[in-house]
Amino acid sequence: MRSKGAAEKVAALADLALLVGCIGKETGGLFPVDAKNNTQGMLDVGAAPTHLPGYQSATAKGKDFWQILEGIEQGIIKALYVIGSDLTSYPDNNRIKKALAKLELLIVQDVLASETSAMAHVVFPASAAAEKSGSFTTTDNRLQLLGKAVDATGDAREDWDIIGELYNRLTNAGHAHLPAELLEEFKSLAPLYAKEVPAIEGRGIAINTKAFELKQNLAFSGAVSSKSAAQSQFNLLVGPIGYHNGTTTTRSENNLSVSAEGYIEIFAGDAAKVGVADGAALKISSPAGTITGKAKVSDKLQAGLLFAPSHFRDLNANSLLQGSVNIVGVTVEKA
Repeated sequence: MRSKGAAEKVAALADLALLVGCIGKETGGLFPVDAKNNTQGMLDVGAAPTHLPGYQSATAKGKDFWQILEGIEQGIIKALYVIGSDLTSYPDNNRIKKALAKLELLIVQDVLASETSAMAHVVFPASAAAEKSGSFTTTDNRLQLLGKAVDATGDAREDWDIIGELYNRLTNAGHAHLPAELLEEFKSLAPLYAKEVPAIEGRGIAINTKAFELKQNLAFSGAVSSKSAAQSQFNLLVGPIGYHNGTTTTRSENNLSVSAEGYIEIFAGDAAKVGVADGAALKISSPAGTITGKAKVSDKLQAGLLFAPSHFRDLNANSLLQGSVNIVGVTVEKA
């Protein structure tokens, strides 16, 4: 959840749900809607600094995203392995880019070339969804299986295959791991997946509704901008739009045919005060940086509020944010 005071907001919603007794009800409760289709699955397998697979307690806590970034800036972290991350999708990405440039080793594993892979010392080309086997878990605990449809092109390999070989080379284990074997191991660690899970080779969908108690606090409390929105002339809200998902869809001709480029949406009254017309260049600045984009004059926004989509590399609206927030105070002028 990207907003100021995210952890407190999530905790308040959970408290409210408990008070009214709607937790565990088929017709009520809390249902997080995430932009990515496997966030739940990633948490289940322990891709978080707070816990191990199956939500087992970790004796030593890892670092969250911003702690990793600070570690690089301080020279404590000298090597980083990044899987499937495009810099454009991160807030304050100019700061992140400067940090990555300090690393002695940056390994990037991804399907598509990006700003991140351009900075890498080593790139492992990964397979696309149709080129690999595996699964993802929706936020309502539906395990959906991926069946490999075609072979990957060039040197691309499946993620599990790349990581497995790297492990073998580092440990001299000499063991070829298979997706079905990995799933069986995970089922032994995560009771939620222990039943009603078909073989990995299958293409069906299994629904697992077994409840479990999550003792770890997974809410992410992001940093707050050093300059409050109230101190600036305008507030800029950066977020997704319905025509795109992350940055990947900006490579699709179909998506670009209905939403071709980034823009800065501005209330009509504010546009008149600034002296910009629809389609004119608009320059906005925050403590983190400056961007320029086409103005989209609108009556849908309230006075003093701007909106910019987060998906487009050329606009790079995320670069104006500081920490895990979605709104920042900005100044506006004609470009």
